[in-house]
Amino acid sequence: MGNPDEVGARYAALMRERARRVLVMQSIRASLQEQPSVRAVITCARRWVADVLRAADEVAKSKREHRT
Repeated sequence: MGNPDEVGARYAALMRERARRVLVMQSIRASLQEQPSVRAVITCARRWVADVLRAADEVAKSKREHRT
C-alpha cells in the first residue's frame, strides 16, 4: 500500500488527472453544442478526434526519440 505520504500523493495525482479530464470533456461538449446542425456536430467531433490523435502521435514520437 505504501506510506501515507505516498498514498496521498498518488490520490492527489489521480484527482488532478480526473479534474483535467472533466474540464477537457466539458470544453469539447460545449464546442459540440455550439454547432448549428447534426452534420456540423459530427464534423466538429471528427476534428476533435483528429487533433487528439495528432497530439498523441507527437507525444509518442517525442517519447520514442528520448528513449534512445
